[in-house]
Amino acid sequence: GGLAGRISRHLRSAKPLHWHIDYLRTHTRPVKVLYASGVRDQECRWAEALVRLPGALLPAPGFGASDCRCAGHLIGFSALPAGEVCCQAVGVALSCYQV
Repeated sequence: GGLAGRISRHLRSAKPLHWHIDYLRTHTRPVKVLYASGVRDQECRWAEALVRLPGALLPAPGFGASDCRCAGHLIGFSALPAGEVCCQAVGVALSCYQV
């Protein structure tokens, strides 16, 4: 359960499709998971910060943001930014799970 269970579920290929990310995973392969422990309800703030980074784009406006007013929670990059850049953008230390 908890954060480890959530990450594990999102990384599995065979599972019932429920969350937006489940549908995306049928067409993609994750390469890295950045996360923060003990931080709650920051998804909107983080998405807004990450989309302002150089090379960021919203490939599917509204994706993952059906319950808020954000432009979207799926952020793509022309080149994957360094973890330190993401940490600085969101304002917290992030841990990395290499897939």
